[in-house]
Amino acid sequence: MQAPIREVKDEVRRKAVTRLKFENKDKDSEITDPDSKFYQDEEGYAMDKYNYYECHQCKKPYFGGERACGAAAGDSFDPEELICPGCAAVSRHPQLLFRPAKLI
Repeated sequence: MQAPIREVKDEVRRKAVTRLKFENKDKDSEITDPDSKFYQDEEGYAMDKYNYYECHQCKKPYFGGERACGAAAGDSFDPEELICPGCAAVSRHPQLLFRPAKLI
């Protein structure tokens, strides 16, 4: 049981750091200021900054926004509504599952 939990945590950490770099927040003062809680700790800062949720359909973690934005919503939500963008696209357009790739 520990291995799958560890794997999910590692995937979320990897995704969070990737998003931090993608958004160019890896140079924020929270990481570069020696007096900051997250000084030289990109992973810790990313994990504190972002929300990741488990998709109800595919069970994979996906980016759910910044934690500060999610705090306003509170904890009242239906877990069945947590659908990643990939599953949401397929549920709206099931033909995408069966469309052959077109080479350009």
